[in-house]
This record gives sequence, C-alpha cells and structure tokens, in this order.
Amino acid sequence: MMMEEEGVVENSERYRLCVNALKGFIGLSGGMDSSLVAVMCADALGADRVHGVLMPGPYSTDHSVDDALDLARNLGIRTRTVSIAEPYRAFEAAL
Repeated sequence: MMMEEEGVVENSERYRLCVNALKGFIGLSGGMDSSLVAVMCADALGADRVHGVLMPGPYSTDHSVDDALDLARNLGIRTRTVSIAEPYRAFEAAL
C-alpha cells in the first residue's frame, strides 16, 4: 500500500472512532427545521445516539408536541420533555 493510501485508511479509522463516540442532542419543536435535523442526526449518528428535547412553552400547541413525539417514535430516538412555561412566565413577570 502506498503512503497516501495508508494515511486515508488510518484517518478513516480515526473518523469512524470519533463518530462512534458522538451523541446528538437536538431541540424538537414538531416543525420542519427540527424534523430535518433529527432525520440527519439519526442517519449520521444512529438513532440510539440521538436525544430529542421538547421544550413546550405557553404558546406551544398540543399538535406540535404530538408531531415531535411522532417523529421521534418513527426515527427511534429517545425524547425528554421539559416545559419552559413556568420560566417563561417568571421572565415575563420580571419585565
């Protein structure tokens, strides 16, 4: 094998090891942007390495939360829901 080829193989192995160590945490809103990012992360890293975080607030609809949960279920990614409604109201009151 030539030196250049050995370098490519060595670097490919390093890249594979780095990607295997990566995890992705993404915000899921149920919209197109976060859905696309979720699909890309699940494809690139594997669904078992992607974690979706839903942060519904006072203006979030049940429909958007349901869409985000459906997407996560279809992709096989884990989710966690953390409501930001109370911190939002506290911030709004402070203004």
